[in-house]
Amino acid sequence: MLTRILMGIILIVSLVGLMLLDLRFAPWYPLLYAICMTGSQLAVKELNQILCILEKPRRIALHILVGLIITSNWLPHLPCQSMLTNLDTARVVGGLFVASILALMTLELRSFQNDGTNSGRVLKAIFTVVYLGLLPSFLIQIRWITSHIHHLPSTGLLCLGATITCTKCADIGAYFTGRLIGKTPMAPLLSPKKTLEGLAGGLTLSTVAACLWYRFLPETPFCCTSGAALFGFCVGGTGVMGDLFESMLKRDSGIKDASSLFPGFGGCLDVLDSLLVAGPIAWLFFS
Repeated sequence: MLTRILMGIILIVSLVGLMLLDLRFAPWYPLLYAICMTGSQLAVKELNQILCILEKPRRIALHILVGLIITSNWLPHLPCQSMLTNLDTARVVGGLFVASILALMTLELRSFQNDGTNSGRVLKAIFTVVYLGLLPSFLIQIRWITSHIHHLPSTGLLCLGATITCTKCADIGAYFTGRLIGKTPMAPLLSPKKTLEGLAGGLTLSTVAACLWYRFLPETPFCCTSGAALFGFCVGGTGVMGDLFESMLKRDSGIKDASSLFPGFGGCLDVLDSLLVAGPIAWLFFS
């Protein structure tokens, strides 16, 4: 537990420091780009191991395609006056996502072998692009979603900070509540240590965290305290679902952790799993 706490503190301090420093480079945020690209590439590698996508051409293609989708979030915000600055982000990301699916389908068609594995491979590849390319784009876009309205780079940072805080508070609340009073298994076959009591504790902490965030940082664009509480509850709940979903992938493959990159937590995918699912919900709230 001590290792988990220390590593959590290191990750939080590092992320906060980099995001505050990144304010100096608004609105194109190169440090956020470096974090997202590094995290996405590490997560693709880990997910490939979980899903057993072993063929080299597909692994390389997935790294490239996910990297391109992540990069496309920055194209409309480049610090130069060009045609790119007039692009609509949703169209850029969506168009590149569709192009990625077509590229994966073409790759599978070119390498077809009548061995009964082709459909499974292409579905795993498409899932990887959705899970690690499309879903993170919602989380990334929170960084800009309100700066267009209020013209304050710090507003988007507050929205992103509230999303990460509430999601991780749900993880923390569920973990400690489950250890202290957890008795009723929530998904005994999938994750035996997760309990309904832990879930209640996680949702409570994420809801309280959202209310406190709005109380002390009222610049965050919640409509009211009740809106902040609803945000914390929904984001925390979907974060727990994202954590369980990754547990299902690992359990199905007989893997305990995606990797040992972060002592006490596991791999990059183990750190990001809840945020990947909570990001779209948070984006809907703020938009």
